[in-house]
Amino acid sequence: MNLESPKNSELDNKTQSDFDDIDISQVLYSIKRRKRFIFSISSFIFILISLYTGYQRIFRPTYIGSFKLLISDPISNNGQKRTQIGGEGVFESVARNTTDNDIPTLRQFLKSPLVINEVSKATKNVDTPSIISNLSINTIGKRASNSKGIIKVSLTSRNKKEGLKLLKSISDTYLELALVQKQKRLSDGLEFLNNQSPALQKRKNDLEDQLARFRIDNLLLEPSAEGLDLKNRENFLDNSISNIKTEINKLKNVRKEIEFGRLSATGFQEATGSKGDGLVISGSDNSIFEEVLEIESELAKVRLIYKETAPNVIMLESKLSKFKPILKKQQLNYVDTALKLNEGKLINFEKQKSELSSIFMKQPLLIKKYNSIEEKLEIAKQNLAGLNSAKEKFQLEMAQESVPWRIIAPPVFESSPIQPNVQRNIILGFFGGIFIGLIAGLIRDRMDYVFRNVRDLEESLNVPLLGHIPFIDFFVKVREEGKLLLEEINQNEDIKSKENSYQRFFYQEAFRNIFTSIRYLSADTNIKKIIITSSIPAEGKSLVNILLSKTLAEMGKRILLIDADLRKPQIHKRLGINNFEGLSNILTENKSDWKKYIKKVKDFKGWDVITAGIRPPDPTRLLSSKKMINFSEELTKSEEYDYVIFDTPPVLGLSDAILVSENCDGLILLISLGRVNRNAPKDSLKRIASNNIQVLGAITNSVAKDSERNASNSYGYGYGKYGYGYQYGYHSYDTSAAYTYYNDGDLKEDTESIPFLIKIRIYISQEIRNLLRWIDQ
Repeated sequence: MNLESPKNSELDNKTQSDFDDIDISQVLYSIKRRKRFIFSISSFIFILISLYTGYQRIFRPTYIGSFKLLISDPISNNGQKRTQIGGEGVFESVARNTTDNDIPTLRQFLKSPLVINEVSKATKNVDTPSIISNLSINTIGKRASNSKGIIKVSLTSRNKKEGLKLLKSISDTYLELALVQKQKRLSDGLEFLNNQSPALQKRKNDLEDQLARFRIDNLLLEPSAEGLDLKNRENFLDNSISNIKTEINKLKNVRKEIEFGRLSATGFQEATGSKGDGLVISGSDNSIFEEVLEIESELAKVRLIYKETAPNVIMLESKLSKFKPILKKQQLNYVDTALKLNEGKLINFEKQKSELSSIFMKQPLLIKKYNSIEEKLEIAKQNLAGLNSAKEKFQLEMAQESVPWRIIAPPVFESSPIQPNVQRNIILGFFGGIFIGLIAGLIRDRMDYVFRNVRDLEESLNVPLLGHIPFIDFFVKVREEGKLLLEEINQNEDIKSKENSYQRFFYQEAFRNIFTSIRYLSADTNIKKIIITSSIPAEGKSLVNILLSKTLAEMGKRILLIDADLRKPQIHKRLGINNFEGLSNILTENKSDWKKYIKKVKDFKGWDVITAGIRPPDPTRLLSSKKMINFSEELTKSEEYDYVIFDTPPVLGLSDAILVSENCDGLILLISLGRVNRNAPKDSLKRIASNNIQVLGAITNSVAKDSERNASNSYGYGYGKYGYGYQYGYHSYDTSAAYTYYNDGDLKEDTESIPFLIKIRIYISQEIRNLLRWIDQ
């Protein structure tokens, strides 16, 4: 048998469908849906924490006591750090074996068994581990770096009197310990200082002798001062050499300008400075230079007045041209002479610098050696002075015998217990209960991810709700035992009882309401051909189609019920009609008259049925054929029936319902409360919408008494404990159920082969589900 898989792969993946589409609105809706469950869990947690807090407060309260110790003197310099090199602070810190208050180490030491054992011996009724576990030592302030000189010792106890006694014993032990440790530290420190004194004195004397021999050997008193003088002389020579090199470059540039004839007398004067910087022009040479300067000056003035062709201009230019060769030769001689003079000076200065550098190269080594000896001597002096000062201080402190620590806040226990903290626990219980309740509610919603009532369904699905079918006890046997539906109804009606009257009234009224809703939908458009199907198998669609057809027939409507489930037809079984010929014959035979396949329902004048017929090898191909379209058009044109109802396989997993719906006026989706995963109807509606099929609405179906109870609470009118349905369905959403259902026949539980332990587990699981449902309600 060929079974067509869903078009959308998401329909086959429960996890993806359940979790990938979660958004904040769905979470909020889940919280709203499980508000009673959340409230119950939150209340339980809150009450549990409150009772526990009350018990602890009355029978097991915990008190706290404390005292404060000043462990460093904030006024004297004893508590200050010594940072000077070679000063007494270094020797004092080394001798005391500490450079600062190491609070973490001190805290661990004061809580160690070595110290607490003394307290335990004094009290005799409290063991050391108990004291350590209830003892805490911290600095004052919010940060660990605050008030390091003060520590707060706290002790918790269930007996204030015994706790105060123990706390006083701890304070006395700490003070005695501090005094003993101080005396021991001073004694050890003084011994250390005395051992260091001879070595320091000898080193100082050796360094003084070494410095004296250095001065005699090198004929120096202060090598640093002499080295500075040599450096200044070297800097002077560097500046002189730099100036001479600049002057030489300048003269070379002037000579090039003279050779190319681009430098006049005025330009030569400007290039070499006033009267030639570094050049001496005298005698007849100077007179020619001055004459040329006067001619150039006069020519510049005349050009401002006359044109170039004027006689005055021509005369001056002619006169100037006679002097230029002579002037050029003199200028070159002057420049060459100046270059030789400056080059001689440069050689002389560089020679002096070389000699000075050879002398200066030896000076740094002398200075380095001298400074090294001098620095060592200074450190030795400071060390010796610091050592002597520290020895005097240690001797003075040992003579005083004062306790180094002070109790600035005496031991005292608070009157009110610190544990349990009623306010904190109440707040924790309130918010913790809400948080746990929300988590439990969301988990519960995921475990029970089905529609529990009509209102829940209306808020989740954007489709009209056409009616609700209640749970009816005697219809359970119709499904489980395969009995004929109409015979069971007649037998049940023959039994005169109040209970049967209620059941008959409720299911009849439910289907009349459904018909009323369908009739209102026909106000604008004529609705004649209808499909009533479900999302997955075993939601009761075949029984609903039969009961709706029966109800409409009883109301005087002409009804044609067509079994379009060519894979596993059920209509003929429920009505006791043969299935030798039917819809499959209409779709396979050539030019067959569909009316000859109509079968009458006994005792119902206006109710006809077309069964499915012989099961074809490929139902999908038949339902999508041209003959199916023609058959549907003939039904539309026919005036013999008011309504034509198709019974088809479920929407998910198979394409049969979609193919039949394309030839009908609309589709009604049957949804079982308390059985079908919420995503199944949603995905069914998405698939229907993607094929442009009109959805007329939804019908809810109670398949168990608990689902009926939930539905009746929110539908507007109640049905008590009675209703229609059957005890069969799928708790999980898996489209493969359609394949299993249509391949393996009726799914029936084989309770005989289930092991005993599994039966127990199933029973316990069922009871837990019943409890959770009771909490939900």
